[in-house]
Amino acid sequence: MESIPVVDLTSLRSSLSTLTLQSDVHSCRTVLAKVLAAKTNGMDLTDMIPKILKLLAHPDLIAKKVVYSILTEYAHQQPDIALLAINTLTQECSNGNPMVRGLALKTVCSLNHDNFFEYGQTAVDSALKDSSAFVRRVAVNCCGKLHHRSPNVCQESGLTDKLYQIIRDPDPIVAVNAVMTLEEILRDEGGLVVNKNISHYLLNKLESLTPWGQIYIMNVLVRYTPKSEDETFDILNVLDKYLTHNSCSVSLACLKLFSHLTKNLPHLREEVLKRSLTGICSVLTSGNHELVYCVIEVLEEFLKEAGGVISCQYKNIFCKYKEPVYLKQKKIDMLPSLVTEDNGSEILDELCLYTTDSSKSVSLSAITAMGTVTMVQPSAIKYCFTKFKHLIETDVAYILSNTLQVLQRIDMRHMEEFTDLVNLITTKIDLLQDDAGRCAFLAILGRYGDKITDSPYVLEDFLEMFDEDNIMSPLVQLYVLTTAVQMFYHHPGVCQGMLGEVLETCAASSNKTVHDQAVLYYTLMATDVNAAKEILM
Repeated sequence: MESIPVVDLTSLRSSLSTLTLQSDVHSCRTVLAKVLAAKTNGMDLTDMIPKILKLLAHPDLIAKKVVYSILTEYAHQQPDIALLAINTLTQECSNGNPMVRGLALKTVCSLNHDNFFEYGQTAVDSALKDSSAFVRRVAVNCCGKLHHRSPNVCQESGLTDKLYQIIRDPDPIVAVNAVMTLEEILRDEGGLVVNKNISHYLLNKLESLTPWGQIYIMNVLVRYTPKSEDETFDILNVLDKYLTHNSCSVSLACLKLFSHLTKNLPHLREEVLKRSLTGICSVLTSGNHELVYCVIEVLEEFLKEAGGVISCQYKNIFCKYKEPVYLKQKKIDMLPSLVTEDNGSEILDELCLYTTDSSKSVSLSAITAMGTVTMVQPSAIKYCFTKFKHLIETDVAYILSNTLQVLQRIDMRHMEEFTDLVNLITTKIDLLQDDAGRCAFLAILGRYGDKITDSPYVLEDFLEMFDEDNIMSPLVQLYVLTTAVQMFYHHPGVCQGMLGEVLETCAASSNKTVHDQAVLYYTLMATDVNAAKEILM
């Protein structure tokens, strides 16, 4: 990349002094290029603004753009100087060249100072009726700028009503810009009011819009609910051809709109997804990460009604090595929903590959997904728990922590050989380095303490670190407190003294949450120890 040249300000001032409206285009552009270079280098051009502004009326369009840009930036610093340019800008808004009219209008409305608001308002009112579509496009966008600066004045002048009328402009981009501006202006009120007339007009306008405009309008139409089933089918017929549009983004937007319109027609949702699935699945292998993420989000909305259709595409959801973490997590989170008797083993094998991923978050997502599979596919329980055991035996801190966080949420009592797995976990206490892993370990210890002979002594290892704030956070202290209470009910004779020490220490804690929890447990157990067991266990 070439470096920006350093400009001599003295030489630049001299060059600007020689420029006039009659100067040739090459000379004018050369000097203004130096002006831009100086501005980019952070040089102060304040004293040169009057000399630059005299070129506002120069016939060269590129020169005008540079001058307009500089004027916009410095107007708020020197409103008095910029005021000298307003007459020229106002005249330029009536120039015979629509490009000049549009640029001048944009500049007037960008002068961020109260002195220029009235000029901008007058120029926009005139430009909304301009014969040039380009000028009208700029005018509609400028309405948003004016409203941002003075909402009350714009409301009194009927700006919103004018924009509603502009929606019916023959130029499709002007119409979309009007919808966008209304969405911005009426954001606090829920956006554009999408009634039957507006929605049907926009639907019929879709064909003339650019793909980007079609997507935007479809996203707005999601807020409209048809009044009858016949009207719903009329809208679906209009949208039908966009389901297989050559732009996947348009197809996705249409699918989302179909999803909204058919929420009370579940028998249609699967058919709709089948029609658009071919184009969508081609995107899943395209390598466009952002678009793939959006596709998966849309597919998730259809999982309940059309899960069988999507399950057939499970291989397209598998992760690729170079995909970013956020996309891998999204795919992994979706895979358990696609598990069937036929593909369960393949999906589990795929998930196993990610459980030891170098990214902690991807590893956690994969192990969590395996835990979810054990709930939706009973036949996979034995396979998953064998894998969990191997993960624990890897002795990698973050993998152990992730595995415990998942096992914490699974009821393992009905699993074969779960006692061996829990006993294995208790031997890994020294590997735990993060609070999430320690809390998960304590939760498992408290829940299955009756099945672990040495569980009270395992808990003592945590109690030795109890007063060391740099090691044990208040969150872990809360888990230790709860586990000590549970352990008392599992092994009352061994743990009575230990529980008393924990309650006393926690009740004296400077952390209010820990203190209050200890007082609550003590009060419950002192009132009725058996009733407390029903509550706490």
